[in-house]
Amino acid sequence: MQKILIISEQNGIKEKLADFLDGDLYGLEHSPTPQQGLAKWQSFRPDLVILDINLKMLNGKDICTIMKEKNDQSKILFIDSEQGNIKGLQSNSADSNPDALLRDINNLLNGSNHIYSFDGNTVDYKSYQAINREKRRFYLNEREINIFRLFSQEPERLIKREEILENVWQSEVFPSSLTIERYINKLRKVFEPNPEKPIYFHSIPGLGYKFTPKGQKE
Repeated sequence: MQKILIISEQNGIKEKLADFLDGDLYGLEHSPTPQQGLAKWQSFRPDLVILDINLKMLNGKDICTIMKEKNDQSKILFIDSEQGNIKGLQSNSADSNPDALLRDINNLLNGSNHIYSFDGNTVDYKSYQAINREKRRFYLNEREINIFRLFSQEPERLIKREEILENVWQSEVFPSSLTIERYINKLRKVFEPNPEKPIYFHSIPGLGYKFTPKGQKE
């Protein structure tokens, strides 16, 4: 699930967006003030921030500047709310076009299919680079990338050892279980806050592994 933070003084915006967005794909949070929005942004770690340009005190562009100065990876989408409506989601307006806004959201979150982001971490499948929540940069080798890609395609699902072998090693000589575990441990060292107590990459004894992008203790 991708996370969206809305920073706007208009209280109905979250509900309006929830009517158009798939709740199984997107998690929404709303902050009515710039100060609350910045605090929520740091704790919620959204994939996308929707900023209202009509905010008082700090407008959307000021908040965007603050986020970028902190080298944030969240994508930004500006909106112009008027009288409680989101431009593009006004059901009684002649120029209503919710599809345009949804297209912008989807393009920002999913347009770069070689980039995968989860819980403040980012993996670039083209450059083999990974940036974790602490903004540390790592390079993954081809097998590490392919194992991660397999996990990310179906998060929360049990991935059996045999499936990893078939997808990553294919027709090559299959390695031992310890070899696969060594690759999983490398991913833990890159992404886990505490590799000894993983919240993303879980070993299921006798069965395989499970990737939980939102974080979950074993």
